[in-house]
Amino acid sequence: MCTFIASLTFALCATLFLLRIRATPDTSRALARLRTQQEEMRADLIGAKKRVASSIADQKRVETWMRELQDEIEQWEKKALMAERAGRPDLAEQARAHGARSAEQARELQPDLDARRAATDRLRLALQDMSNAVKAHERGIGRAQVRLEAARSAGSELSKRELDAFLAELDLGRHVRAFQAGKDAARDVR
Repeated sequence: MCTFIASLTFALCATLFLLRIRATPDTSRALARLRTQQEEMRADLIGAKKRVASSIADQKRVETWMRELQDEIEQWEKKALMAERAGRPDLAEQARAHGARSAEQARELQPDLDARRAATDRLRLALQDMSNAVKAHERGIGRAQVRLEAARSAGSELSKRELDAFLAELDLGRHVRAFQAGKDAARDVR
């Protein structure tokens, strides 16, 4: 997974580098590279969504386990009270011992549950940042496409330099950096 992320990060950076440095007169190819980059970002976003879903599922499993432990504690306490009423202090003591074991398990599980909740919240925030970056990047590509089509319909061709200036104005790299920051934040969540 880390190798894939590193190679994807390199590919995104290389694409941005090529868009800024390489002087190709064909602006359609530059836009095609941006669209390819956009597809890679969408694929990463899908992966991040799956990771968030997995994190939520793990959190739900631990929450269910915690509820079951709480139910066990209550059941053992009821059994202890029934044993006392029946005049069986030995059974009441055993029931309380079982309840204490369940309570100890719940106390040990609570930090894990808290950590999973925090991790899930961080993943959700990172996913939102990534999603916002993808949407902003898509809007920027759409604006570049409209600008290119407007130039073509006016009977002129948008030069690579003009496209680069327009892309710099849109600052699509900022969206890619925001996306990468969200991806890094999601990767750092354990």
